[in-house]
Amino acid sequence: MAVWGFAKLKRKSKKLFSEVGKQRERIAESGNVQAMVNVLWAYGGNAVHDSELFCAIMTNAKIIADEGTPGNISNAVWSCARIGFDAPILFASVDSNITKFLSSAEPSQIANLTWAFATNGIFSETLFKGISSEEEGGVMEILVEKCTEIEVCNLLWSYSIAGLLPLGEPLIKLLWSRACSFFPTLNGTHLQNLFIFFVTVQVEEKSGSYTLEIQGPSERFMIQMVQASNTRE
Repeated sequence: MAVWGFAKLKRKSKKLFSEVGKQRERIAESGNVQAMVNVLWAYGGNAVHDSELFCAIMTNAKIIADEGTPGNISNAVWSCARIGFDAPILFASVDSNITKFLSSAEPSQIANLTWAFATNGIFSETLFKGISSEEEGGVMEILVEKCTEIEVCNLLWSYSIAGLLPLGEPLIKLLWSRACSFFPTLNGTHLQNLFIFFVTVQVEEKSGSYTLEIQGPSERFMIQMVQASNTRE
């Protein structure tokens, strides 16, 4: 589909997106999971808001969650979160199958899905506990080894926003250790995500509600890094 290609090239064609939007009923009625997700991803990736199109496709939310590949599922929820579209049926359906998703998804797909859940305010204990499983060869081990810098930042941010730090302690400590090594390379947005995580941990510890013993830079250093990054942008 042309709209997917434009999104892949990070080019926005208002006319093309408008024409695709007019075909929303046909796209939804097709029931083609890959085609529907490609459209969602194209709109989400280019931050194009079309609630009527998304609502039409969401009539197939359960089909996407039940029949979609891990890539389909992560792209669908990510796209909705990217433009601030709630999609409660989609998220609930994905959450009910989260164990199956985690068993076959790639690290990037898991990170994107976790970010989408946190962004839309859906704090699934099954998801956040599942990705921090210490089982040998499990999800946590794969995430620590293969997540990109951005994915590491997004995962730490997601745990802090969800208020589920205790569920992710083993994973969080390992991800934070990685994050400390690439502070200077991050842009403002992702560094700010790390800062939000850092501050959340400090607040939890000071309030006495939870203690997460992490080693890393001082709060002053973190603030200076965020300010410097914003200046570069």
